[in-house]
Parts: sequence; structure tokens; C-alpha cells
Amino acid sequence: MAFGMNRATWETVKSCSKEFCEYDDYNWDWSLSAAIHSCLNRHFRVIAVKAPRVYHIGKCGIHHKKPCNEEQESKRIQDKFSKWSSSFFPQSLVLDGGLAQRAPQISKYGGWGDTRDQGLCLKFAGKEGPWPLPIPTST
Repeated sequence: MAFGMNRATWETVKSCSKEFCEYDDYNWDWSLSAAIHSCLNRHFRVIAVKAPRVYHIGKCGIHHKKPCNEEQESKRIQDKFSKWSSSFFPQSLVLDGGLAQRAPQISKYGGWGDTRDQGLCLKFAGKEGPWPLPIPTST
């Protein structure tokens, strides 16, 4: 997944950095969605493409237990790009659709509970984290 936003939108989103950085889910897109909804409690107008140009070959990873061949996945995506390449730079755009529904709240996947990660995230966002960072103890 990839997206872009203008500076004003970024500053609005960045105001929710505490909620984002402390949301215990390693999926940054779900963390961002949850932070925006809990912090801003508003909808953003989004333009989405029907066919993405950025792909995740996530079939080769933690969420998929079946055997996977990274080269096969890469070839599959390259074939799609070849097939769709004539549509990549259209002369005009057509807006189609309406307002999307708010995504349902999902369970957190975890993996982002270490306060050192959260503190570094806050530091990158220009906020002060818990410095010095505490070292978690094993239980």
C-alpha cells in the first residue's frame, strides 16, 4: 500500500502521533486508521485507484503458511504490470463512486508494544518520547 497527502493533511494526521505510535499493531496502515478515527473522529476524502501500482508480495510471509516462491510472486506481478501498462498514464481521469464506509475496528495484532519502538516513533514525529527509553523486562 502506498499513498500521498499534502502538508496540511500530514500536519493534521501528525497531531495524532501519540495514538499512532502507541497503537499495538505492527501494521502501520491499521494503526494510522485507528489513530485518525480515535483522535480526529472524522472522515477523510480519499481517491483510490482501481488497480494499484504498488504490490505487497505478502503471500510469502508470516500470514501465509503455504509454501511460497518469491520469484513466482514477482513474475505474477510483473505480468500484471505488462498487461496494464497502457493504462498507467491516462490523458484524463474519471472519478467514479461515492463515500466509502468507515472501516470496522479490528482487533490489534500486537507486535508494537515495546516502549522503545513507541518512543522512537514519537521522536520521529517530533514529539518527546519517554527518554531515556526504558528497557522492558522479561516475564
